[in-house]
Amino acid sequence: MKPIDENRNKAVLTTRYVVKNNSSVVTIIYDEDGDWQFLGAEEIDENDAVVLSMKEMIKHDGTLYNVPELECGQSAVRENIHSPWRIK
Repeated sequence: MKPIDENRNKAVLTTRYVVKNNSSVVTIIYDEDGDWQFLGAEEIDENDAVVLSMKEMIKHDGTLYNVPELECGQSAVRENIHSPWRIK
């Protein structure tokens, strides 16, 4: 599944760095339970977590339209906002 194909009201996890500091999303985790995480390059802990809807996340970062198809349990990574996504 791609983030853009997910239910737009689904809650997703990101960080305050991505939301408040406009840090680039460089890691996307689509976990075994079908939940999404959109992370920057910063070292984080649970106090940095922010919950958004998928619609809000895609609006915040339009480059998420380019994320490849992921299966539950897979991740996508990139070096920076200008780099292509790679599936891990």
